[in-house]
Amino acid sequence: MKKKRVSFIVSDRTENMDVELLNAKNKSSAAYNAAKKLLNSRLQQAEKNSRTISLAKSTFLKKWTDLENCHYEYISKTTILSNDQLEAEGESWNSTFMEHEDLLALCDDALTEMGPGPDTDSTNSYELTLVTKSGCFAWNGQKAINILLVGDRGESEADNFRSLDGETRESFDTFEFAIENVNVGNIQHISMTIPEDGVVSFYLEKITVKKSQTTTEFPIYEWITNQFSTTHIFTSNMTGLPQNDTDLRKKARSLQTKLSKQSMKWSHNMQGLPGSSGYLKMDEVDNKYRPPLEQDLEKNDTDAIPTFMAETPGPCYAKDKTEESVWTATWDTDEEFGRQALNGALPVLIKRLDSLPSNFPVTDSILGKSLQRGSSLAEEMTQGNIFLQDFEMLDGVSTVKIDGVPLALPCPMVLYYLRPSDELVPIAIQLGQQPGQEFPIWTPNDNGEDWLWAKMWVGSAIGQASQLYFHLPMAHFCMEVFAVALLRCLPPAHPVHKILKENFQFIVLVNTGGREIVLGGGLDGVYAVGSNGTFELLKKHFSRMKWEDFDYMQDLEKRGLDKIPNFPHRDDSSKVWSVMEEYVSDLVDFYYSADRDITEDYELQDFAREISEDGFSKLRLMDLPNKLMRKDELKTLLVRIIFTTTAKHSTFNFYEYQRFIPNSPYSIQGPLPTESDRGNITYEIMFDRIPSREKYGPELSGLFDVMTAAFSPKQTWLTEQPRNLFVGDEIKPIHDKFKDNLARIEKEMQARNYGLKVPHLVLKPSRIPAGIAI
Repeated sequence: MKKKRVSFIVSDRTENMDVELLNAKNKSSAAYNAAKKLLNSRLQQAEKNSRTISLAKSTFLKKWTDLENCHYEYISKTTILSNDQLEAEGESWNSTFMEHEDLLALCDDALTEMGPGPDTDSTNSYELTLVTKSGCFAWNGQKAINILLVGDRGESEADNFRSLDGETRESFDTFEFAIENVNVGNIQHISMTIPEDGVVSFYLEKITVKKSQTTTEFPIYEWITNQFSTTHIFTSNMTGLPQNDTDLRKKARSLQTKLSKQSMKWSHNMQGLPGSSGYLKMDEVDNKYRPPLEQDLEKNDTDAIPTFMAETPGPCYAKDKTEESVWTATWDTDEEFGRQALNGALPVLIKRLDSLPSNFPVTDSILGKSLQRGSSLAEEMTQGNIFLQDFEMLDGVSTVKIDGVPLALPCPMVLYYLRPSDELVPIAIQLGQQPGQEFPIWTPNDNGEDWLWAKMWVGSAIGQASQLYFHLPMAHFCMEVFAVALLRCLPPAHPVHKILKENFQFIVLVNTGGREIVLGGGLDGVYAVGSNGTFELLKKHFSRMKWEDFDYMQDLEKRGLDKIPNFPHRDDSSKVWSVMEEYVSDLVDFYYSADRDITEDYELQDFAREISEDGFSKLRLMDLPNKLMRKDELKTLLVRIIFTTTAKHSTFNFYEYQRFIPNSPYSIQGPLPTESDRGNITYEIMFDRIPSREKYGPELSGLFDVMTAAFSPKQTWLTEQPRNLFVGDEIKPIHDKFKDNLARIEKEMQARNYGLKVPHLVLKPSRIPAGIAI
């Protein structure tokens, strides 16, 4: 079989060549020439013997690997050869390489012509294929990597390979080779050893092993590095619980877990936040937690989203041209403001109100004719028609100082009314938590400029609360706890690892970027709260966070929103939640036949223990159990994680409403309006004090785009399942059912959207990212 070299990155540090290096090179050259001479003599015999030729070929290849290693070590470390001498050394090596390939070709032709010898068992041969993703980033390494098969009858000898074609230096994404004359029995796992010195890094997608008509696949989809270990064990060819596995695989899984815990450590280096991977800068993150290189490159090839200029009472503002963009024509109306309270960037805050908070003294006289049923405010509340957004979490949070003066931060209370026409509209806004002259109540009865200005300040609160109080802690830093525990405790053979891996695909890298921005002051130019205020918001949310907050259906019921009309976010979220519940239930029932399987799964119990004791131990209210006792507990855990890393994250990160700056200005210059400003607000004042791309400049505009982008070009979608880690067809019916259910609810969403003025697209399954990618 012709060999193709696998792509990976290997480089050695430069050292002075000493006598031992030269002696090693000469010794390996002599051994290689002896093996070459032996193979030549076997090929020149009148009566050729396939067995003796095969043995001579095997020795010849092993000596070649030794010579190759010594050659590259010699030329990389020598300091005494001139450039001309190095060039001559290269020419000599190319000549040696061509002679080697010619002799190997003659040998293969002879063996093919003779056919299998009487002593050769053709069934005892394994064809291995390694699929990598490194492309043009690979270069020739000085050291070889070896790989061996481990089966229930024994193991193969290590087979060596390296990265590039020695003549053309062309890299390949596929490497194929054979392991012959051995029968390891049923393949249990694969062991790979990489060089200890230098930097080794290549992305391994999968390994397939073919013997006769049987193919065994090891899905891997991760970077292989030598940063923490030179040994890599692969057990993903099977999926199952550890207590049911063979002794060989139990030992292999145990070694995988041990190595994983050496490379990924728990960190509590950010006080008030849960445990994390501990990386604080992007360049510190091990390649193991990065995407394949070609996915980084794809970003450069992504077409820019077309824009248009949306009109306002002031200047025009650029807006991405999307299917939903029709809303910008009425962005400043009460009807659009109310629609976004349910279906915009922050649909998780609004709740039905039974009684007014004591610090929000709205009266019937203040509201005037805003109530249209002829009922009092108290009666409307009893009928379930009054709703509230309370941004109390912003109260007391630090803000960025401009010329020594802190930026104003609203912490508003917004009262909404459900009209008889089923339209939800705002009817009262108080921009602070303490009523009075400093924080008066604004209503639609004020003049248009005053009322719009109050709503724009609420938009500023929505943008900051959505991104920094809800999105970052819930969808990112909280979910990293589960990702770290998974990477440490659950080997790739575990079904829960395979179920969740896509959801955590880039979370370590992405969250590191978030920590670097927050700790480095990177948010100071975009948000009024800046980086310090963001850290305060994170700590405030984590001090209040409860595990039940992640149950969408419970949260919906708690907020009293089960019957409010024109709430497609609720309808779509409920459908996605229901489909995920069924999917998770089917998977858990497939692998765990009874609760006893849960309690006996020691890898799963280690996972649960680390989540509770290492991840959330410092969060008072986040009381996840340190043991899982029942199947329904695991189902609840998985549904909440999957929904949060997909549907909920997509909602928070939805750029549509926050990328049009007047709708959600993250920071506003000057003070909040007070009673003395009533009647004096002008459009000129408003649009002079909110941000714009021109005011941001290129650098901050780029950061604004990152912080408000909904989709990463590196991500994949919930409906695609591109990296199927489950081998074989045993759970294909479950996956197919999941996809069919997603397709069904998407058709229902599309049919509903035809009747909406503004389509609700963020929760279409084909637009929900399969995991955290930005």
